[in-house]
Amino acid sequence: MPGSTNLRARRAFTLIELLVVIAIIGLLIGLMLPAVQKVREAGNRIKCTNNLKQIGLAIHNHASTYNEALPTGGYGPGTWGGTSFYPPTYDIGVGALSPQGPRQQLGGWGFQLLPMMEQDNLWKGNDSYATYGGTQAAIDQAQVNALGMPLKAFQCPSRGNSRLFNIPASYMIKTHPIWGTPISTFGGSQIAVAQTDYAANGGITPTQQYPDGGGAFAWLGIDVNPKRPRPRTFSDFTDGQSNVIMVGEKLINRAFLNTAQSDDWCGYACGYHSSNVRFGNDKPQADYSNGGGGNGQGLFGSPHTGMCLFAFGDGSVHRVRLSMDMPVFRALCLISDGASISESDYE
Repeated sequence: MPGSTNLRARRAFTLIELLVVIAIIGLLIGLMLPAVQKVREAGNRIKCTNNLKQIGLAIHNHASTYNEALPTGGYGPGTWGGTSFYPPTYDIGVGALSPQGPRQQLGGWGFQLLPMMEQDNLWKGNDSYATYGGTQAAIDQAQVNALGMPLKAFQCPSRGNSRLFNIPASYMIKTHPIWGTPISTFGGSQIAVAQTDYAANGGITPTQQYPDGGGAFAWLGIDVNPKRPRPRTFSDFTDGQSNVIMVGEKLINRAFLNTAQSDDWCGYACGYHSSNVRFGNDKPQADYSNGGGGNGQGLFGSPHTGMCLFAFGDGSVHRVRLSMDMPVFRALCLISDGASISESDYE
């Protein structure tokens, strides 16, 4: 008929149908989320492996540059841990600052590896020298810059963003431990310090048999005489470089991940400290969360499921099972205990 319409009325969704659709979408998201998380974690694990590979290569380049000498763990204030640390140390050179070498350097292994990790300007303190010239103020600023520079090479992406903590400047020891001369005159009340997710292998807690821990990184403070102990070389690894851990992931209490805790506050550039040196007294643990307190307990550990990543003395990076036998891991942390180890024992 003229003027009539033959349009069919459009039927709307009922509430029940809408709820069913939402439920289906939620179910699909629930099914996909674990897969997405697995893919993300796999990517993080690859990045973490690459970081340790870069660190392992830097250790070998350090040995080539310094007449086979490996980095040291830096100088300790007398006890492992505590609330004091030594900063990186410099001399005033000709037209530049001169970071002290492995026999004198009070700063830690992370600082000593900077020039081998494309951070030569940070290591030398070039920005500080450009501002202050050949003065103590230039050394002070170079120390602050090195301590406070977050570097992705020292961060496991599975633990999130870089951790930069403000700590009291009074924690930094400003006098040379042997000669008593000033090594810093920094006058601020606080210092921003960048953390590391990786720790050097200090061996085991020092004993009569292993007075310096027997690990890959010697403590520079074991001899208080003016003549410093000889840095480690790969020739000291009588167990073989492929059988010794150099650097690995450290255990973290994730409840305090973004807060300075007793063994995660002074960073990769500070001297020998629980923040950047760990031991093989127990096998690696999984990261945990305990709001009631706790820290890394001096141990290696990992955010990765069932394993912990380590750079070995031959430059390789291996996954170490958290379920491995304790004697095997202890042997991996000692450079000359004579134990026989196969990759199948730990990987």
